[in-house]
Amino acid sequence: MKPYPKAKAWAAKNSWFGSNQTMTYTAFAIHQKLVEQEGFDGNSDAYYIEVDKRIRDEFPLKFGGKKTDKHKYKKFIQQKEKILLYADVLVEATKLFKVKKMREMYQKKFSFQYKKRLIQGAEEGRNEIKHTLNTMSNGEFQSIKTKKYLTTTTKELEKLMSSVLTIVYITMDFGPIDKKLCKIYAKLPITTSKKLLALGRKEVSKLI
Repeated sequence: MKPYPKAKAWAAKNSWFGSNQTMTYTAFAIHQKLVEQEGFDGNSDAYYIEVDKRIRDEFPLKFGGKKTDKHKYKKFIQQKEKILLYADVLVEATKLFKVKKMREMYQKKFSFQYKKRLIQGAEEGRNEIKHTLNTMSNGEFQSIKTKKYLTTTTKELEKLMSSVLTIVYITMDFGPIDKKLCKIYAKLPITTSKKLLALGRKEVSKLI
């Protein structure tokens, strides 16, 4: 099946199509969404206008973005990756709660059912964060709304994660650190681990 003349003209105008794998795959994904989910006619002018708009949103620096924006864009991508890592770590750390020890130290009715609910809550929170980040266009990396979300989410996750990790450590009787806990800390930069431990001690002291 031969491509439509408009498709050939569009591909000729966009030299990255076919040569840049990441951008090309993104273009196919945009095409699929526009045609199959949003009802666009794949041979209409409106379709190509929308494709161009969305490609520019995903790769702003490829289309005339200022060089001074590169550092900000890189920081934006790194912050998204950090948030996803934190959300994953929070789920893994919550799974390490020792029910019996939690009962002894905090004198609360900490049950297996309660632990299960905590894990479920952490997983649901992670899924919600992933959905938000996946639907966030890379072209929004300088918007105030995006910056606020990333900053607030990072701080909230750090606070939660530090408390959970510190509680897990405390409930190990200060003996040999659990291998699973070591694996979690290994995923985090050393400076981050130190920061979380310091923050965690403050948060945990409020609970004891």
